[in-house]
Amino acid sequence: MQETHTAIPFIERRIGAYVWNDRDALQLCRAGLPVYYIRPYSDFGSQRIIGVTPITPSDVCITPAEPPYPVIYTGQAGSDDKFAAIRIAGMQCYQTPSPFQNMHLPDQYTSSYNIESTARITSRVESSFPSSDTDGSSSGPVRSTRAQNTLHPYERPRGKPQRSNPPQMQRDLFADFPHDNDLTPPPLTAWREANKSIDVQHPNRHHTSGQPPKCLTVAPDPAMFFGSDDRERQLQMLTQWHHVKGAILQCIADGSMNVLQPNATWKKILLLKMIGLPENRTVDPDSGRTQTKAQAKHSKSQQDGHRQAVELIQAAFSRLNLNKPLTFPDGAVISLQDAKSLVFEVCMVNFRHQLTSLDEKADTTGPAPSQTTTTADVRIAAHQHRYERQRLIDTVLGGPVDSASAWSQGLAAKYWPDRLKPLRAFANIMDSWPGEKGPLWGRGNDPNLSAMQAAGEQWEQALVVFYVQSYYNYFGHPPILPRRL
Repeated sequence: MQETHTAIPFIERRIGAYVWNDRDALQLCRAGLPVYYIRPYSDFGSQRIIGVTPITPSDVCITPAEPPYPVIYTGQAGSDDKFAAIRIAGMQCYQTPSPFQNMHLPDQYTSSYNIESTARITSRVESSFPSSDTDGSSSGPVRSTRAQNTLHPYERPRGKPQRSNPPQMQRDLFADFPHDNDLTPPPLTAWREANKSIDVQHPNRHHTSGQPPKCLTVAPDPAMFFGSDDRERQLQMLTQWHHVKGAILQCIADGSMNVLQPNATWKKILLLKMIGLPENRTVDPDSGRTQTKAQAKHSKSQQDGHRQAVELIQAAFSRLNLNKPLTFPDGAVISLQDAKSLVFEVCMVNFRHQLTSLDEKADTTGPAPSQTTTTADVRIAAHQHRYERQRLIDTVLGGPVDSASAWSQGLAAKYWPDRLKPLRAFANIMDSWPGEKGPLWGRGNDPNLSAMQAAGEQWEQALVVFYVQSYYNYFGHPPILPRRL
């Protein structure tokens, strides 16, 4: 009688080797190792195939993301640059400050840059241009001693003297908006006439008084709307800004286009309804014979600025696929209340950009290269530092989105207790800026300051004076100040 045995389940507790050629299979088998011989079933000849299991595709989403993810650079850069790009892109995708803080293994790759003992990052490719000659020698033409000492060294034909234009009244750049104008938003108490306190000969300024840098803004300077007393002209300029501001402010928010422009270009944009579109025609060369070179150059500059203003509006409209004319339609002049809101808006938009630009230049707490850090570490730390600084700026202005509701929760809030938190963030930003802070600087740390409005406004005024002077020291022109609606 045959004995019945119960099947005992067999559990393999060893890991075998998967091979696909005879030589490796024989060597591993002779060594006493379990071998799993893997070959396509078509190579086994005439054998019965019980079943075939198809390969299951991986459960990975390959559809394009909407909105798209940040672009990660994958070129022939060093591994440190690739890692920094991935790390920075991760910071932009998540709310946490450092989602990949354990991802980086230091000293596991070769840096593309060398950090010298002087804490200066230098590229491996050095410049091949020679240094400039400092002895003042020149190979150009040399004038005689008599020509050098005379007022007019070369003989020039005397032409008809040109009539000089009468001098134009220049606007006081440090003056506040006119208080008796219906379009002027009320100023913050501590910020009233703050630019008058600027010392134009301050020893810490980074520019010469004779050559100040050009003023570039992301929105029109609100002082443009008060350059003329003609109310119809003011409303037309504000209506034109209302017509184009949606596209321009969207480009500012998403950073898709550089909208930094000088005042001359913004003025062309605001007056486009009155001056019309530039004509695409060539200038008759005979028509300019009666003009001086200075007049011809000025006319050419005006035409270029006119064309640049139109191209800026067209580029902003095309990015948002807006199909509308470049100027506002006839009869669409806005009301006085809407015009006042627009002046308030350009004040706050410009204030955010100028505060951010100044902090990028004046901040002294940013990460610096050292002997123990690589280029990637410095780049990531710099991005994280700017992220934290930007959050402070958002606190000053009530949030990351530029809107009247957000500004009313920030520096432009109506009540003093609501303004205390934004002001403390404003002071924290300027703590790292160079310059003398004054004896009232530490008053913001008083826990009872919310109940002492008079003392708090004195402290705020000290902050404002330091801010406007710091801005002038770096940029050479007074800043645009915030207001309340």
